[in-house]
Amino acid sequence: MDIKQELIMNVAQKCFNSYGVKYTSIDDIVKECKISKSTFYKYFSTKENLVEEILRYSSDKFLSKSRLIDEDIQKTPKEKLKSKINIVLEYLESNRYFNLYILGSFSAINGKPVEEIKNIIKSKLVKVYYDSLIEIYGEEIKPFIWELIFVIDSITHEFNLIYRLNKKELDKDYIFDFTLKQIDLNVENLKNNKCTIKENIFLQ
Repeated sequence: MDIKQELIMNVAQKCFNSYGVKYTSIDDIVKECKISKSTFYKYFSTKENLVEEILRYSSDKFLSKSRLIDEDIQKTPKEKLKSKINIVLEYLESNRYFNLYILGSFSAINGKPVEEIKNIIKSKLVKVYYDSLIEIYGEEIKPFIWELIFVIDSITHEFNLIYRLNKKELDKDYIFDFTLKQIDLNVENLKNNKCTIKENIFLQ
């Protein structure tokens, strides 16, 4: 991906966040980018194609960050988990309005149902926790690991909502400490209980 294509996507996402996908035209985007329409069409055939590429790009960027965290041998398993919670919170914050506008503007993108696209992204978001949890708590948590991931996912979304409604900056250290306490408690409780949550719950 070259610099100009990345510029178009970043500017477009800001416009979509501010005005919505429906009310942002290609003219608006090229004006903000200070480029010609022909340059825009060199990279994107339609606004729908642009939206699909932004979704793919933001998801790929997220996964790249997650891989870098896993490869960092200086970080402890708990530090890796904290970093992953941080990037999920950043993703939720930067893509919140955009994702909402997409759900309201499209039933499908290039023939693929929006709900299906949303589920794929959701699955990628929650899977980043898997390896770090195994590193921290060991292989014995595998039978109920998706229950732990569900707890993390629920907590991060709830805190993101609370801070947003109160217009406060996210206190990520507090969120991480609270989350880890809940995971510690759940690990002990789930050892002797039947697992009720599977991976496919995130794809409903």
